[in-house]
Amino acid sequence: GETGRRRDCLRRAEALYAAAHDPERKLISLAWQALDESFGGATEPLERAQRAVEIGGLGEPSAVRGLLSFARAQLSFLDGDYGAARLTFEQAARELRGCGLVRQAISAIVNAGAATGNLNDFESQTEIVENALALGRVTGWPQSMGTCLYALGDAHHSLGRVADARSAFVEARDRLQPLSSSRAYVAVTTFLDRKSTRLNSSH
Repeated sequence: GETGRRRDCLRRAEALYAAAHDPERKLISLAWQALDESFGGATEPLERAQRAVEIGGLGEPSAVRGLLSFARAQLSFLDGDYGAARLTFEQAARELRGCGLVRQAISAIVNAGAATGNLNDFESQTEIVENALALGRVTGWPQSMGTCLYALGDAHHSLGRVADARSAFVEARDRLQPLSSSRAYVAVTTFLDRKSTRLNSSH
């Protein structure tokens, strides 16, 4: 969760690679910055990474392509262009999975589901998130699993499937227990606490 420290480290890495005349690694550090800062709506790192690709004559390595696609998708999402965001998240997921960045691929698929949900297509959102969850179960990573299950619970809840939502949230809570300070853990426990309060008050 030390996003400020991570940002500073990536900027320092970029500067060191530039000083060492290592454009390939400099581009990779730029791509990670572009993705990280896109979540806050910053476009400047993405623009710098794109310029580095254009003027460097290096081509665009598959990992860089996937990270930059993810950043573009996130910026489209924040702009409210959910159709474009969904397509670009799905593109990013394919590129990231193809180069072995599976954790980021899972996140991109989940975000494609979120974009679809924002288009009020909750059935498709459920299907997309279930695809992410299937990939997450293969890895067994708590953060990825918890995020997928939280997103699945959210989709079920939007469809009025309260029992299915609760089941997904309970499993998400259990998976995220080691990461109890994460936003997803707080969200699922809040949902479950509210449901429990409503059930108790009905008796």
